[in-house]
Amino acid sequence: MKLKSCINKSIFEYPSLFRSVDLDSSRLLVLEHLFLVNGNGFDWNREGYLENQEVYDAELPEFPDDYFEKNLYEVEVLDEEATKAYLEIIAEVYHYQLPRSRFIIEGEQHASHVAHKWGKEKTFLGKPFLREANSGFVESQGLNPYPLCEYCAICEIMEGRTNSFHIANFDLTAQPDWLQGAIEIAEFALGYFKDDERIIFHCYYPKNDDEKEHWEKFRKKQIEFYTSFLAKFNTQ
Repeated sequence: MKLKSCINKSIFEYPSLFRSVDLDSSRLLVLEHLFLVNGNGFDWNREGYLENQEVYDAELPEFPDDYFEKNLYEVEVLDEEATKAYLEIIAEVYHYQLPRSRFIIEGEQHASHVAHKWGKEKTFLGKPFLREANSGFVESQGLNPYPLCEYCAICEIMEGRTNSFHIANFDLTAQPDWLQGAIEIAEFALGYFKDDERIIFHCYYPKNDDEKEHWEKFRKKQIEFYTSFLAKFNTQ
């Protein structure tokens, strides 16, 4: 599986997590999820890439030129009503059909109409499933790199072995494009933790001086790891 396929499919199918202001920042959100987040739903394949239970090598549509500027909404409809909802929107608005009877629809008015007419109700809210199809990424604050953990993929690459008890060890650097993705997010994270202006927006940045010492220890460990990782793998 190619990393590009995994990234594009993730952005298309989980826009509320990964669709950002442009392709580059959306790509970073996916790379962070794949390589830095522990318990992200992905496991190592013996061929040296990360996978989950979905198929990622199927042909994907190209992103429209203005895909990241569109006003998109995610709608989930009842399974038995999915075909009716699809026929209603296909000729009228930009859309993209997702698994599990979900749709991405352009325009709040169209999306709200489909949600209320065909939508699956959430029992605890009693309202149709409708939400903006973007990650809420704030460009001025930037991506907050997830804290490192020995079980995240980038640490396993560094150690040269997987820490998952149910997966035998193998070469975690066998796929050049996946290794390059890990290098890319490592470069971003290193630059982030070195930047005094950006780190004040990190979700763990301390609110009072008493916690500053612990924060600086945490920050130092992140910088040390990413510096070592890049020294080891970024040989270009």
